[in-house]
Amino acid sequence: MGNLVSGAAAASGGGGKLVMADGSVRALSEPVSVAELMMDHPRHFVVDARVLKALARRERHHHQQQQQGGGAKVAPLPADHVLGAGGVYVLLPATRGKVSAEEARRALSAARSRSMRGLRRQLSSSKKSQQAEAAAAQESPQQEATAESSPEDEDDAEAAARPEGFEEHRLAFLSRELSCKGWKPSLRTIEERDLPKKTPPQLALLLVKLHCLL
Repeated sequence: MGNLVSGAAAASGGGGKLVMADGSVRALSEPVSVAELMMDHPRHFVVDARVLKALARRERHHHQQQQQGGGAKVAPLPADHVLGAGGVYVLLPATRGKVSAEEARRALSAARSRSMRGLRRQLSSSKKSQQAEAAAAQESPQQEATAESSPEDEDDAEAAARPEGFEEHRLAFLSRELSCKGWKPSLRTIEERDLPKKTPPQLALLLVKLHCLL
């Protein structure tokens, strides 16, 4: 029988809902009898949530009686009662005497509180996700614009980074380069000549002396 009760918070395909004593909600995948539920949950009984609503309306007319006597008592569903599709039922622990409607409503209130907290978390998570997507969408065009910057913008940025007077020195340098490139040397054949050997001064002086002696 345990496979008849799932841990989903809402009934699938229009099935019934079973509210536990701690406020958690489980979905009934198919019709199930109270006796089968009591086998899975000993010392518990089942109450129809619609009966609780009817008792709540009565207690509004007998507010003083509720304060003095602890409120109206709820009767559990019989063991052969089948929990139908679309119904909401409350599973409560068995205690001495009858359980008051107020105790059963506490379980329903706890179930609603859990559902609201889960809904708030979902909404908060969805909102954060949307904000993150919006921020990413704003950053994407800026990144694309930076990546697709034109060559003219790059030239302007490079020119702005150059020191003052750079263009003048650059033009002078290019002018010298062009003037050097325009000069062409004349190529002529180099003729080798035998130059007369010079007599050393000492040898010349010796020859003069010999000439005088002779």
